[in-house]
Amino acid sequence: MAWWQKLTTSILVDLGFDGWMQDGGDDAPEDGVYGSGTTGPAARNSYPVAYARATRLAAIEARPDYVSFMRTGFAGSQRYTPVAWPCDNVFSWSPREGMPAALRASLNGSLSGIPFWAPDIGGYFGCGLGGEADHELWIRWAQLGALHPIMRDHLGDKCRTAVDVWTTPATLDAFRRYATLHQRLVPYLYRAAVEAAHATTRAASRSSRCPSTRTSRRSSPS
Repeated sequence: MAWWQKLTTSILVDLGFDGWMQDGGDDAPEDGVYGSGTTGPAARNSYPVAYARATRLAAIEARPDYVSFMRTGFAGSQRYTPVAWPCDNVFSWSPREGMPAALRASLNGSLSGIPFWAPDIGGYFGCGLGGEADHELWIRWAQLGALHPIMRDHLGDKCRTAVDVWTTPATLDAFRRYATLHQRLVPYLYRAAVEAAHATTRAASRSSRCPSTRTSRRSSPS
């Protein structure tokens, strides 16, 4: 752990970075064997928490205003992972692997204590089915990203023909339009972030405990 925390500190102090995108926060390598003798499968749930905790403690000491986001996590990661993205989704409409799954992960993860989410616009894997349907899917994903606390595009591990922000003038215009919307929402998103931050304190009232990414029923119960 000391080795890892030294690297974390070096990123912020020696290299001067403000933060990073931290992969691998949701699982333990299957072939891993740790200092205690624990194997990867046995550490499947505890490793993500220890990984997030080691990073957070070193980073916050080196630079309290750093920002990073991690790929999901496990129960207990919430305390050390304020920002996450919902793993590697497929560029599709699949409720299990595609854009709908990214939305559900954000909503459920927020209710579970990770308040800020940053899904990959367009997902990470897959090339789509070809044609206009792919363009519509990408634009819908850009719309979804604009309504999240953090909006980010990510080409990922895809084929050369996969739709992204630069594919056509229409995709570029759509990204510009919804990125502008995202910026216009900053006062609302900031207010929601403050509410989410207050929700972590013991003094927060029950009515104020609300994640920044929330269901419509949570925002307007009536």
